[in-house]
Formats: sequence, C-alpha cells, structure tokens
Amino acid sequence: MKAVSEDIFISGDLVKVILNLHNSHLPDNRIGIILDVLPAIDKNWSDEASVAFSNWRVLKFHVCHLRKLPLN
Repeated sequence: MKAVSEDIFISGDLVKVILNLHNSHLPDNRIGIILDVLPAIDKNWSDEASVAFSNWRVLKFHVCHLRKLPLN
C-alpha cells in the first residue's frame, strides 16, 4: 500500500501529530503509536491511521498529518 505522505506507516510505528492540527484530546507531546492503517476506498494507498496516545485516547488522522519518529 502506497502512503499519501512521505512516510510509509504500519501498525506499531511511533508518530507525532503535526503542530498546526488541533484536537482537544491530544496530549501535549502529540506522540502516539499507530494501531491500524486504513486504506482509502477504491484506491491503492493509505489514507487514515488510528493512533493510541498516552492519555488512553485513540484518535484517527489522515496520514499527511503524521510524522514517523525514530525508535532509537
């Protein structure tokens, strides 16, 4: 599956939500783990990701609003 953004996302990736996106349920650090990547309907690329955060919230974001973080 081809990603819409520069990054290819899979379950378990550590990601950060970009700063210009507001959601009142985001923790201050904006860092979460991808649980699931959902494909765009009738297309062959990733579109939306479910992300779990440290405040126990699971939120969905279009992948262009996410940046993959290194695990080291």
